[in-house]
Amino acid sequence: MASTPINHTQDLNKVKSQVDLLSSEMIDYVHTNPLYVQCLLHIKAYRDYHKEEREEFKERIEVLDERYNRYNKWINRIQLSIIFFSAVSAFIQAGNSVFHLPEKTIQFIALCISSYSALTLSVSKYYKLDDQKENMNNVRQQCAEFMAELAAREDRLNTLCTEEIWAGPPNAPVPPALDAWENERDEMYNSLKPLIQKKQNLVNNFDFIMDSQESKNLIMIARDKRLEYKKRKMALDDLFLDYAEKKQIQLHRKHKIFGRENEKLSEMEMGEIDKKKCEENKSINFLNKKNNIESYNQSFHLRKDLTIPEETKDDIKLVPPLSLELPSSTDGDE
Repeated sequence: MASTPINHTQDLNKVKSQVDLLSSEMIDYVHTNPLYVQCLLHIKAYRDYHKEEREEFKERIEVLDERYNRYNKWINRIQLSIIFFSAVSAFIQAGNSVFHLPEKTIQFIALCISSYSALTLSVSKYYKLDDQKENMNNVRQQCAEFMAELAAREDRLNTLCTEEIWAGPPNAPVPPALDAWENERDEMYNSLKPLIQKKQNLVNNFDFIMDSQESKNLIMIARDKRLEYKKRKMALDDLFLDYAEKKQIQLHRKHKIFGRENEKLSEMEMGEIDKKKCEENKSINFLNKKNNIESYNQSFHLRKDLTIPEETKDDIKLVPPLSLELPSSTDGDE
């Protein structure tokens, strides 16, 4: 006997419920596995360590960025000013035939511009602006690489802390996740010492190029900028939420008016869907009407719970089956 769509759906739901029940039992067994609990504790310890290190170096990178931007602005101003005044001097000397300036005036202007250029370049070289800028860029790059290494360690931990990887029947052998975790745990622990040494070198380089008081001031400036950025991001998120809320209200109104669920279809496609829905509704209404008529006739004549008194049985005549179908129209009307 062929299975109907209803029976097939019931079978699928039954299988799905069994799968869900078995999955929940396996997950419950994973929670009671001491090896999995030990793995979670170790992963939590590594995560806490990674989080602290990332927060520390994220702040150091922000401080380096702020100081780097300051030095970059000063160097750009010096270089651009030298370029500008040199161009002015060349313009005056080339256009002297038009301006008719005295020779002494032109020489004086050229002397002032050349003296300014020599002075600014000497001051820049004295304070080693270019060298400090290059050192800050190198330290910042090393800090970024250190944070990327911490993020990679975090990703490796995320692949082993999920419950589904450790899931299995209660009497099953040890899952492969245990061997993978033991190898990863040993590698994580052995790489801690090089990681700490790398951090020590980065901190020494940072303290070498940064003054303590200047570092504190730059930390406050970086935190103010971070707070301002978060406020702007929150305001932008509020705008997106308002837009999503208005869009949802609009979709509800369209669905209420047109009864259409998919608003991305074209008008031709929507017309075809509406035509199919109309035909389906007519077929369903016809079948429901026919089923209601047949069920009423059967229920009226097949009832066995009616009790008829003995004295009235002889007076009752059988009534032919009733029919609720409409009479067909005749050609002659009275």
